[in-house]
Amino acid sequence: MKICSLLPLITLSILTNIIFLFTADADAGPNADANANENQNPPVKSLIKIFEHHGEKFLAFYFDNQPEWYTYWKNPGSTGLPFSFKIDLDGQPKNSPQIFEELEWPTPQRFIKGATGQEEWAFGHKGVYGFFFKLPPPKVLSATIENRPLSIEIHWLACKNVCVPGEKKLMGKIVPDPAASELTSRIKFVYLSSTSSKSEKSEFEITPQKETEIFENIPSKSFDTDSSNTNSNYSNNLKIHLIKNSQGTIFLNYTFNVTAPTAGANASANSADNFLQERNLLTPFPHPLFSFGLENLKHENLSIKGEQPLSFEGEYQTPPQTLPSNGIFSTPLHFKFLFANPLTKKVEVIEKKINTIEDSAVAKIAKVNNTGGSQPVSLGSLSSLALILLLALFGGLLLNLMPCVLPVISLKLFSLIRLKEHEKGGANINHGVLMYVAGISATFFLLSLIVIFLKLSGEAIGWGFHLQSPLFLSVITILLLLFTLNLFGLLEIPVPGSGSLGNVHLRGNMQEFFNGFLATILATPCSAPFLGTALTYAFTAPPLLTIMLFQVMALGLALPFCLIIPFPGLISIFPRPGRWMQQLKVALGIIMGFTILWPAYILYYLTNSTLHLLLLGAISTIIIMQCLLKYFYKTHYKTRHKTHWPVLRFFLLLCLTLSSAYYIYVIIQHEQQTKQIDHLQQSKSDSWSTAWSETAMENYRKLRQPLFIYFSAEWCLTCKINEKLIIRSKEFQKLLQTKNVKVLMGDWSHRDPTISAWLRSHDIVGVPAYFVQTGDGKLIKLGEMITTKKVKEALEQAQE
Repeated sequence: MKICSLLPLITLSILTNIIFLFTADADAGPNADANANENQNPPVKSLIKIFEHHGEKFLAFYFDNQPEWYTYWKNPGSTGLPFSFKIDLDGQPKNSPQIFEELEWPTPQRFIKGATGQEEWAFGHKGVYGFFFKLPPPKVLSATIENRPLSIEIHWLACKNVCVPGEKKLMGKIVPDPAASELTSRIKFVYLSSTSSKSEKSEFEITPQKETEIFENIPSKSFDTDSSNTNSNYSNNLKIHLIKNSQGTIFLNYTFNVTAPTAGANASANSADNFLQERNLLTPFPHPLFSFGLENLKHENLSIKGEQPLSFEGEYQTPPQTLPSNGIFSTPLHFKFLFANPLTKKVEVIEKKINTIEDSAVAKIAKVNNTGGSQPVSLGSLSSLALILLLALFGGLLLNLMPCVLPVISLKLFSLIRLKEHEKGGANINHGVLMYVAGISATFFLLSLIVIFLKLSGEAIGWGFHLQSPLFLSVITILLLLFTLNLFGLLEIPVPGSGSLGNVHLRGNMQEFFNGFLATILATPCSAPFLGTALTYAFTAPPLLTIMLFQVMALGLALPFCLIIPFPGLISIFPRPGRWMQQLKVALGIIMGFTILWPAYILYYLTNSTLHLLLLGAISTIIIMQCLLKYFYKTHYKTRHKTHWPVLRFFLLLCLTLSSAYYIYVIIQHEQQTKQIDHLQQSKSDSWSTAWSETAMENYRKLRQPLFIYFSAEWCLTCKINEKLIIRSKEFQKLLQTKNVKVLMGDWSHRDPTISAWLRSHDIVGVPAYFVQTGDGKLIKLGEMITTKKVKEALEQAQE
């Protein structure tokens, strides 16, 4: 046992001895006799034996408490310390559970004392009880444990009117028992030595019948209340939740229906009174994040309702943890309870995974998102659906002017020139435009379906969620490479109904469709004015309305091209086709080539691993080599070495398949490992800013310190431009120093449900997002676009 685990017992022992010293001086006669009697009869006696049950053998630790003395269970209650056992083989520290399988501890009683409202309670043991460690099968036992010395150390705390720490340290061994009968175990435990004082007086006798009775008091095998495959006939009748009331207090809330079919027609909640008189309906095992209060039970008709107040202890963990602001845990919490079943009069161990704290303000928002509820998040005065649709249209239109879409403007421009070239040949210009619009519309439709699916599955997501996925970024990188090779004339992919995919010399319109796809994907890292409000409404609206809003955004993004349909003369503003088109085509290929660096950089930022980039680079190199070999084969070696190309092509395709398969495996493994993240570890900060957290906001509020808070992402180009031109400018930095304002920065590059939920609770579903927090904690939302003047006005308001 580590010395730190003994400190509470040592401290308590010292304090108890001091108390005994002073009371012995103050009280004469009777108390002195009582102390002497206590030395002769310790509060707890112990006994170690081998116990056999149905052919299985156990190392049993039995204890006998003196009348009115009790010891503590795993969860001691409001005070106290539980038993601790340490078993070392050959006197060397080892992990005893690997040698001895510890069974569940015996069912505890509940002890309550003190006035109403000031109660102290404990979960523990009185009388005779035992703890059991399962021994391995005979062959393994004889080879690993038998006849080898065991160092055993046991600590406990016994309480009556005062609390007295107790311990037992001894050396013993398990040996064959030649005197054993057919009805008893063939092995026994013998003492070698003991460091406990008066150890011979601390033992007691126990009958085989009592041993069996104690063993059968062990709680039955656990079941999961979330699983339909359980060992309990009544698990479906027990509902367990975490709730938060209006004062912010968290409760463990549960209801047990006593009208189970096998319970009989006369079953009632009142029949459970006697059984639950000295025990909880649910006795919680210790949990690293919570401490539990006193259980309060109420009988309502044929059900029992209970609740226990919880205290959050996460801030004392290493590293400290905070409750999610939206009440949704990124990793489900695992709880374990003793369930005193009033119908079977047996105690069972049950387990429950809880994902949310219900009925908090943010959890209500989460419920709407998870169920696709009929009421979106309130948007204040923007309650008119027509106005929301108009904002979505203008937001989509303004995406054409955002920096994220600039790389794909080159493809749009070249498509227009191609359309003008085809106009003289009688090509259907409108058909090409419609294919481009269809590409945008189909991509937005796919995004809306993904959003709806993730909302229904309980995911906390926002605009740009797909760019938080390394797998998606890898696919986009390869697609951009293919389009770049196409612009250089090195790649032609046959498509039904046309000569190739994306080849600008052909009359097929599939390139227009994929141009629309790329325009949409490259637009998602940006949040244009008006778009934020529309997106917030779309991410919290019912499914059909979500699809409608996404389609209106698609129309806005495609609107400049749609104008060509009623006004085909607009194409005349472009120069006539000629040789310059080939030169422009190469220039656009160079632009697209540089664009590839953007998703590759984001991929490295998200994975923080060169392995992903090396594998992606290998795949890209193989694709480029295949395109170059095919190009030179067609232009220089088509009449010679006819058998060489198929062999090289097969070899390259094999390498491409193997490397791609391994890369997908690596990416999937990475996403599984980082699915649940700690945003405090993922958030970045620099010398003048601190990583965002709700705890940091609260700490600064207590100090009455004004804050500038902003949320960004490495893949968000609008965020990067605002950081470069505004936040990191000398004027802005001087403003922060003058106003003595601290900066909190939330990095949303990774999929972080904590940040997502916090933004959602403030009607925001994407980045950038900017806030000012006043000294008294008031939050001022600045929107998606900021200026130094706008921030200065908010800070002046914060300091008023």
